[in-house]
Amino acid sequence: MPPPPNTKILIVLGTRPEAIKLAPVILDVQNRPGAEARVCLTGQHREMVASILSFFRITADRDLDVMRPNQPLSALAARSLAGLDEVLTELLPDWTVVQGDTTTAFAAALASFHRHVLVMRDVTERRESVDAGVSRLVGTSRSVIQEWTLRLLRDDATYRQMARKVDVYGDGHASERISTALGLAGGGVGPRRLE
Repeated sequence: MPPPPNTKILIVLGTRPEAIKLAPVILDVQNRPGAEARVCLTGQHREMVASILSFFRITADRDLDVMRPNQPLSALAARSLAGLDEVLTELLPDWTVVQGDTTTAFAAALASFHRHVLVMRDVTERRESVDAGVSRLVGTSRSVIQEWTLRLLRDDATYRQMARKVDVYGDGHASERISTALGLAGGGVGPRRLE
């Protein structure tokens, strides 16, 4: 079954390992009827990524050019997050593919999550979205990445289940549960809910 018409897939990369592992995925998605692949580079490993993309004859649709001399990782993350938010707002993808545990993957996953775009990656520090079923850890195996890419393109039920918009970060009662767990609720410091 082909993907729904005009399925937009944003593939974000910034490092050489990401380029090597995602190049076959990019080529596969570009050749799928009904799928529109968009490639965004952060520029994290500019020269090394350029040689890989050139080898596979892949052209990026966007280049965030986030690297600056002596830039700390926090600044790289901030620039990537802001740039990717703009790209997501402009391109409006249905889902985002990232690979690895790089600053690029982190920023792309977070920006996509904030914009309610499906994210596929292999590791995460924040399991909430995985536990809620709105993102999936697919590993680094090319065949598994391609399998899940195709599954989301072909299986409407799987796509709908992952695309549902839920607030995975809580119900507003966390302070009550924390106070209870710490034994503060009965000691004169009652749980408070911020309105």
